[in-house]
Amino acid sequence: MQLVIVESPAKAKTIEKYLGKDFKVLASYGHVRDLPPKDGSVRPDEDFAMDWELYRDKQSRFKEIADAAKKAERLVLATDPDREGEAISWHVRELLAKRKALPAKVDRVTFNAITKQAVTEAMAHPRDLDNDLIDAYLARRALDYLYGFTLSPVLWRRLPGAKSAGRVQSVALRLIVDREREIEAFRPQEYWSVVAKLEQDGTEFDARLVKYDGNKLDKLTLGDEGSAMAARASVEQGRFTVEEIETRPLTRNPAPPFTTSTLQQEAARKLGFSASHTMRLAQSLYEAGAITYMRTDGVQMDGSAISAARKAIADRYDGHYLPEKPRHYSTKAKNAQEAHEAIRPTDFSRDHAGSGDEAKLYGLIFKRAMASQMAAARLERTTITLRDGTGKNELRATGQVVKFPGFFAVYQEGFDDREDDDEGLLPVMHKGDSPVKKGVEANQHFTQPPPRFSEASLVKRLEELGIGRPSTYASTIQTLRDRAYVRMEKNRFFAEESGRLLTAFLERFFERYVGFDFTAEMEDELDEVSAGEEAWKTLLNQFWRDFKPKTEEVMERKPSEVTEALDDFLSDYLFPPRGDGKDPRACPLCEAEGRTGGQLALRGGRYGAFVACANYPECKYTRRFAQPGADGEVGGEDGVLGKHPETGEDIHRKTGRFGPYIQMGEGKEAKRASIPKDLPDFDLEWAVKLLELPRIVGEHPETGKEIEANMGRYGPYLRHDGKYAKLSNTREVFETGMNAAVSLLAEAANRKGGGRGKAEPIKTLGAHPTSGGEIKVMPGRYGPYVTDGTTNATIPKDMKPEDVTEAQAIELIDARAAKGPAKKKGGRKKAPAKKKAAPKKAAAAKQ
Repeated sequence: MQLVIVESPAKAKTIEKYLGKDFKVLASYGHVRDLPPKDGSVRPDEDFAMDWELYRDKQSRFKEIADAAKKAERLVLATDPDREGEAISWHVRELLAKRKALPAKVDRVTFNAITKQAVTEAMAHPRDLDNDLIDAYLARRALDYLYGFTLSPVLWRRLPGAKSAGRVQSVALRLIVDREREIEAFRPQEYWSVVAKLEQDGTEFDARLVKYDGNKLDKLTLGDEGSAMAARASVEQGRFTVEEIETRPLTRNPAPPFTTSTLQQEAARKLGFSASHTMRLAQSLYEAGAITYMRTDGVQMDGSAISAARKAIADRYDGHYLPEKPRHYSTKAKNAQEAHEAIRPTDFSRDHAGSGDEAKLYGLIFKRAMASQMAAARLERTTITLRDGTGKNELRATGQVVKFPGFFAVYQEGFDDREDDDEGLLPVMHKGDSPVKKGVEANQHFTQPPPRFSEASLVKRLEELGIGRPSTYASTIQTLRDRAYVRMEKNRFFAEESGRLLTAFLERFFERYVGFDFTAEMEDELDEVSAGEEAWKTLLNQFWRDFKPKTEEVMERKPSEVTEALDDFLSDYLFPPRGDGKDPRACPLCEAEGRTGGQLALRGGRYGAFVACANYPECKYTRRFAQPGADGEVGGEDGVLGKHPETGEDIHRKTGRFGPYIQMGEGKEAKRASIPKDLPDFDLEWAVKLLELPRIVGEHPETGKEIEANMGRYGPYLRHDGKYAKLSNTREVFETGMNAAVSLLAEAANRKGGGRGKAEPIKTLGAHPTSGGEIKVMPGRYGPYVTDGTTNATIPKDMKPEDVTEAQAIELIDARAAKGPAKKKGGRKKAPAKKKAAPKKAAAAKQ
């Protein structure tokens, strides 16, 4: 028997079917061991010795592998064809050797697609483990461990509220924070455009004023309403005649097939998928044999795949759509590793695979790969210039027409943050024509700040800078979100206070290690290790020699010294110039109450940084770390909002561990309420309303019991007789009437089963291949789960129920079914049966 090890059970089933009865294929379920998350797992003083620990949840699975390996004549390590796959194979081999279960013959095979041809071809050409790739893995893992486990304790002790920092994560966060600073520093400029509405032979078109009074107009030339109106009047008075017609042919070539990075970018643009969701879907499609390996920097396709794509094009389109020669691509990405093919379908006769989001992603991959081998699109761009009788004023109209669609027939690449520049058709005109003037508009505009990063544009920027690797971008971005350093709004990244403070700390004390050049150069060196051009321990020595003393130097500083340095570093951000010209550090409360010496400064507290007055404890003025009035802030400065209209007590706005809140009174009698994020216009009136909650809507017409509207941990809600219904926003807490409340409570009862109906599935997938039952993703009392009507399987906490794919659901259900029926949890153990009852039990058991 020959034992084959792969990562996933879905992959194992498919490959075992291809290989036949002489092979047993088992899954490692990803990595089997890692560095224990504690100090000392990597020991620089012992030549970077590393301790590895088998994952607790992998112990039974690995025992199965070890037991099978003892009976096997040959071990075939067939994990993914990249550095992580090589590392998994190395870990499996090392663990088996440690347990004295390693077969005499050990081979490594890799394949770029899970098809019978690819797998059997790979099995016929085994190799040894690639020690250079393993060294690169060890270097990267040790580097990230040393960075995180050495720097994070410094953060905990010197930067209140900080959680941790990662090598690539910190630089990605800096990009987001830098963009936030650019937006805050941006000052919009006013400008105007003048556009004439013209008509020729019944066709209307627009022409923009590009020359006025003999001078060419730039974007910002008409900078005020007066000059714009004067230009508009001049166009209205003039009679414009066509003076020049320029027609220029354009050719657009298709983009290459997807790499990991471009797939993440395009899926974000066109499908709205996050990078992590895209990679989960791609993993499922790869394991199903639908696409080639999805972690790659290569843009070239295998020769046989190019031939298959060209055949598919010839079968579907006429000969004009197929170029004479195959297209070949080379990467432009920095530090690209082109060891693997681009991401493409394994079968170009198959234009559909999977269901739901999987099918959407497959369609994108299929179209991109197909289009990459198609003919160029041919367009024609026409520019028409019109002048008035004086020759001093000039209008210009542009139009574009597709003469031959070429690859446009299948696919067009998306772009980030680019205005739509596709112009419409222009009427046929000749020199000397004078189109009818239908009207002239003068439009006001303002220059716009640089856009915040989307997932697609952040991934693109990281790749351009050579920071990290595309296969790690999804997890890097997810870590930033999980640690609340950033938030997403309308698919754009906003830097949170904690993220800004962490970036400021790292820039002030560890500037080199969040530098773009340093991080990119580190990636270059890691590539050199994987190419066998540099020893991995040499790289680590160079890093550790400078990094360790730097962390010790910062740790020796007092917390107050760190805060003082950050106060100076962030001075322009924390204390921007005031409109009245006064000292931006002057305490507003001290000014109002006539105290002297009230200067504001950054302070560190239990829940993070904040700004406070130097006159404390006499003056208790505080505000959040974030600049007051900054984009995205809720509620403004901490301090006294005003007096309650009935009690006369002061209502304070404060910031706590869980965000901003209001408080009236002191001690145990104090009333408090969190400030909701959906109230950007928060003021004293809203504060009074929140403090008076809960609000009684009225008595339910059926039960006579009160319906209550209130704010809770998970947002606004209605409550009646122990049952709840969610409200959409804070305003509904105060505006929902009786009829709407009764209806919402009834709908909530139906959704939850409440005796009136069954729970609705979150998502419905295909039929289970074995049981035939329909697979559903369901909400449950103890969390979401998947079911085929026979077996229920809990969805792991790190997996969003709406993101679960059909392949993942089948894997979860099969794994749960393999465990057998769940054991009932007994309360009190029954007394052991008396000996004389044993014969009866035995007899009953036989019957």
